Amino acid sequence: MSSRRAVLRARSLAVCLALSVLSAGASMAAESTATNSGAVVTVEASPEARLIAALEKTKTFYARFEQTQVSPSGRSTRMSGQLWVKRPGQLLWKIEKPYSQTHLIEGQTFVLFDPDLAQVTKRSLTKAFSATPAGLLLGAEDQVAKTLTEQFLMSGQPPREDLAWVRLVPRQADQALVHIGIGLDASGVVKAFDSLDGLGRSLKIRFSQVRINQSIPASQFQLVIPAGTEVISQ
Repeated sequence: MSSRRAVLRARSLAVCLALSVLSAGASMAAESTATNSGAVVTVEASPEARLIAALEKTKTFYARFEQTQVSPSGRSTRMSGQLWVKRPGQLLWKIEKPYSQTHLIEGQTFVLFDPDLAQVTKRSLTKAFSATPAGLLLGAEDQVAKTLTEQFLMSGQPPREDLAWVRLVPRQADQALVHIGIGLDASGVVKAFDSLDGLGRSLKIRFSQVRINQSIPASQFQLVIPAGTEVISQ
């Protein structure tokens, strides 16, 4: 395994956990309030409120993704594939190009399957996982707003790429994550994800063919591991 492939593999868990906050669906697009005169005024919800509403309403999420990682030196790596999420506690991030690799979260276990290396790596998620972006989506819907506001500072950002943006900054300093940017389209569907870590590495993910709250069979989250594959538990 090349040193570059090893670096990308080492970052797999962090990327998999971070990207899941994108898997938000329907939004609170607007609220109507009545004035003293009886007139109804439509008030557009803030990007932060739309994001919370989307996370709370999302049961399942599917999309194709295009991902670009850029190192501090400017070297970029592109990947593409598919993402499935099902509450509670199931996430499948499948890289298809430039190589095949599958990341699975099932309950409290993270699994990385690399068919080229004929290797499976398993590790347990800690209690702190509930406060990560993935934990926000995979946990109980009624805890999303509380956990999000307690763990992150949220702020609306200027629109770009025809999307409304929300920035999440961890309240506790974390070298693994400086900030997350989440882009929502006009209907409240998350279409973009940007992040920066403490080493100056950036990550951009763009989603297409998004499907919200459509049935995903349990078999989608069952990995078929070929005989002879090495299994490593960490």
